[in-house]
Amino acid sequence: MNKYEVILYWSNEDKSFVAEVPELPGCMVHGDSQESALKNINQAIELWIETAKEFGDSIPEPKAGDWCLPDGQNPSNVSVLRGERARRGCAV
Repeated sequence: MNKYEVILYWSNEDKSFVAEVPELPGCMVHGDSQESALKNINQAIELWIETAKEFGDSIPEPKAGDWCLPDGQNPSNVSVLRGERARRGCAV
């Protein structure tokens, strides 16, 4: 499991769930369900880091902060959301 902030939301424009990692520029994926978007973002994070290493680019450290999960979500199968944006829509 990675320790990067993951923001998950529904996109009316794309008609899919979007997961993005603000700390890793351009690291964003779509999914038909929340679960598929979160699975896809974990793969995207791994690829982002591998690519950065290949090109000698710096890899940002995950931000420190409070962690929380969206209401009703099971921590065993859901990536963790944290930070101010996550706090607005999750149980703490």
